[in-house]
Amino acid sequence: MENKTPFLSGCVLYLLLRKATLPDASPRQHQEGVKDEHKNPIFMADLVYTFTGVQTIGSSSDTSNYREGKLEGSINVPFNDTAYISAFDDTVKNRYKEALKRICDFVKWHLNPEMRGWFVKACLDIIENDEGIKDTDLFYSRGDGSPISKAELRTESEFELQPFLLGVLHYVLKRRANQNKCGIATLDANSAKVKYKERQYTGHLGDDIKRTISVELYEQAENEELGKPPESQVVSPEPEVLDERSDDDVINGAVLRAGETLLSAFEAVEMPKINTDAMASGLAAIATAFEAQKHSMAEEIRKNSRSGENSAGSDIPDAGEDDDAGSAQEDKKTTIIQQQTNVIQNGDNNVNVTNNGTINFNF
Repeated sequence: MENKTPFLSGCVLYLLLRKATLPDASPRQHQEGVKDEHKNPIFMADLVYTFTGVQTIGSSSDTSNYREGKLEGSINVPFNDTAYISAFDDTVKNRYKEALKRICDFVKWHLNPEMRGWFVKACLDIIENDEGIKDTDLFYSRGDGSPISKAELRTESEFELQPFLLGVLHYVLKRRANQNKCGIATLDANSAKVKYKERQYTGHLGDDIKRTISVELYEQAENEELGKPPESQVVSPEPEVLDERSDDDVINGAVLRAGETLLSAFEAVEMPKINTDAMASGLAAIATAFEAQKHSMAEEIRKNSRSGENSAGSDIPDAGEDDDAGSAQEDKKTTIIQQQTNVIQNGDNNVNVTNNGTINFNF
């Protein structure tokens, strides 16, 4: 294919991205131990990650040859790998937010946000003047994943950097694979080779875009859905397990757990002298109340157990944890145990049995 200018290829896109990259550390920062984060092999490896989803260590030689238009692709820079391109195309068209998330990562890691307006205008300049791009060709450059045609791009004035970059990268991979060499003339027209150094951008791309262009950074919501998981990963709720124990067994189990919780609570506080006669009277009343309400109590316990609400004691303060509250309650110690079966004792002999999930002991 003839080397026409301008021509949107991978090496041309790479040139513009490098111009928009954050600066590396200064020599003084190097002396202070700051490492460069934007060297070509690192930069290229992260760019490859945006469309493969795979993090690699990068390759200096393959990166250099690709950005000069001498290489169409390799295992390290798989811009012509049909499997990766097909998978990325499917992600962009069906799970756009997943592809956009990786582009957002790349932009955050490497690109200078102050250069976003220049970058978009430079790309638009190339796209609008590239005769090989038809007016009906689509770019997936909107934040909602919908495509926009070249004809519509000519009149568009508001862009978001990350979705725009995603659309251009997708077009290069899908429509310009194995045409990287065709961008050499565009490289030479807009940059100069420097011996032993990276190409220096010398062009004026974007100057022909006369309309006002606004470029914002795409803001991804924290709870933004990245696509539905495959059916194999969807966890179905477990079927409800029926409680086939007798009423006596259900209540005895609940009382046993309440007793264990009560014992733990008693161990955490200094126990006063207990009126044993009142306690005996209270126990007799409890037994009578249990017999009268046994079935309804058992049914409530089964219901709470199924819903995961029948847990051991809560709201029990650790001994010595709240000194202010302790001093305020110096003459009165109260222990509250959350449980299904409930007993309230006030004074010496008054015992009241309720079924509201709380046992209050006031000594």
